[in-house]
Amino acid sequence: MFDFFNQYLEYLASSFHTAYLVDITIFSVFVYFVLKGMRARTTRPFVLGFITLSVLYILAKFFDLLLLSLLLNGLFLILLLVSIFAFQNDIRRLVEKPFLLLSKRNTKRVEASDIDLFLETTYALSAARFGALLVFKGKESLERHLQGGYILRSKINRALILSLFDNRTPGHDGGMILDGEWITRFACQLPLTVNRSKIKNLGTRHSAALGLSEKTDALIVVISEETGLISMAQNGALSYGVSRIELKAGLEAFQQRFSDGGKKEGPPLPSLIRNLVLGMASFCLSFFVWFALTYEPGTTFRSLTLPVEFRNLAGDMFIEKISTEEVRVTLAGPSRTVKSLEEGDLKILLNFKNTKKGTKIFTEKEYKLSLPPNVRLFKVKPAFIATQLVQMKRVNVGIRPIALEPPSFPLQLIDLEVMPKHVSMLIPVDTAATMGPLVLTPAVDLHGLSAGEHLIRIPLTIPTAYRFAPGESPSVQVRVRLYNSLLKKKQKRDN
Repeated sequence: MFDFFNQYLEYLASSFHTAYLVDITIFSVFVYFVLKGMRARTTRPFVLGFITLSVLYILAKFFDLLLLSLLLNGLFLILLLVSIFAFQNDIRRLVEKPFLLLSKRNTKRVEASDIDLFLETTYALSAARFGALLVFKGKESLERHLQGGYILRSKINRALILSLFDNRTPGHDGGMILDGEWITRFACQLPLTVNRSKIKNLGTRHSAALGLSEKTDALIVVISEETGLISMAQNGALSYGVSRIELKAGLEAFQQRFSDGGKKEGPPLPSLIRNLVLGMASFCLSFFVWFALTYEPGTTFRSLTLPVEFRNLAGDMFIEKISTEEVRVTLAGPSRTVKSLEEGDLKILLNFKNTKKGTKIFTEKEYKLSLPPNVRLFKVKPAFIATQLVQMKRVNVGIRPIALEPPSFPLQLIDLEVMPKHVSMLIPVDTAATMGPLVLTPAVDLHGLSAGEHLIRIPLTIPTAYRFAPGESPSVQVRVRLYNSLLKKKQKRDN
């Protein structure tokens, strides 16, 4: 099993190219925003359930469990439809997030004097035990999360804020929206968090502050009506009972992050580390998904030794030398398909189209091997094949047979007749230009022959660099006629 995984990882590494890396990187960016946008505890059960089903699906595919794979495919479709309705706000925020990061929209700049004025007003509300919800708008829209309230267009004003949150006024229970130095809305109803463990015994205002911070990038300041303590909610986290210094630092950091003209500072180290870890986790998860999807159930490996054949070799060209006539290949694919391949039906084809005389080297990328669609070529040895080509000229060569030795007494040779008398051959062009007429002289062995006429098939021996033309036989037929000299003398005496 361990050897199989090593071989499969080697197989993936050999087939891995830049397009896969780009694909994984883009997908990991999407996964990063999904994980970052769904860190709220309300969505964690869904995310964990989705991850669990994904792992089960990958295992089912890995071990080729067909029925379980079909069942999980159906569950994924149902979960997709349910998630669209259940998390439509989260999905909408997830889609908007990248565009907001790239957008040039900035919140309105709050001067230091306005922050000091806000702090004085906040602590005045705290001293008077006036409960308050003060929302500082970030880049994300708040409109779809707010209900009711009244539109207002006024700069931050201590007296106005104190009067609006006076518990004797009808709108004091709602939230106030601040966009930079402007008050834009008050008496708004904010969404409540369902994560009760974070607010414990705190009241509705703290629940509303945490709920809005989970859904947007706003900063919400809460003043408790019972205790007068001041709290801050941001990015789904609630800081309870903050000091004046912490409140001022939080407001300044928020303004520097979103407003134009502020000093561009990097994120705090803990946040940077969290984002880095989340980014690495997203990339690893994306690679794991890619690995699982590229894996083919029942993948097996098979090594074969295949012959080398030539295609599209010009009629006047001939391969004088070749470095090897066999190639060792390793195939990867589904077990049934790979095992069903007949070794005798597979060949390595070399295409010699438009190839001129001289040395021609074929690399493994130029090997042609016809395989089923789901079977891949994993390894090839050797990595290249070197060939030496010569250009040939067609010539007609005469054939004149000779006797290997005279026949034994009393036999005498009357005639040797060859059929055919000429044969077509291919001769290197360079040799043909300097040579005269060529005659082949095959030797005929007369040993053991009796008087009379005989037909003998004799192979033709030619120089190494020469070749028979296509369709020509490498042998000829010789008619041998012998007579008995003693019998002829006796006939003369009788006559």
